[in-house]
Amino acid sequence: MTAHVTWSDEYLLHYQPIDAQHKQLLDLLDTLYAAEKSEGSSPDASIFLFKLVVFTETHFAYEERLLELVGFPTTKKHALYHRLMKSETREIVQSFRKRRSFDREEVLLFLRDWWTNHILKEDMQYRPFLVQHGLAPEGSD
Repeated sequence: MTAHVTWSDEYLLHYQPIDAQHKQLLDLLDTLYAAEKSEGSSPDASIFLFKLVVFTETHFAYEERLLELVGFPTTKKHALYHRLMKSETREIVQSFRKRRSFDREEVLLFLRDWWTNHILKEDMQYRPFLVQHGLAPEGSD
């Protein structure tokens, strides 16, 4: 199984700030994956994890404010998914700090699966609210 992930239009919510953040995250995951598969040196795991933590915290805070703004009815449930992911991310970081290493393939598979499923299933649920508030065009699904 491969942890490779490539950005595609299926991930678009057609709201530029969120789409750009999602693309940035998937690109981050793919950069680490590509480095693992190349013969050169791979990115420092601590740098990758730092970027991941910063991105996750920033993205989730932005998205949760957006959901409140557009009146998404299950914002609390969505935020719960975010809290669970932040907890998982902290566990990955803590494990790395203890051992100074981690199974990158396993971590990348987990991150790829979580993020792609979250975007395609959970985030797509609030797209109609973006449209309703004039933040995304109609009919771009």
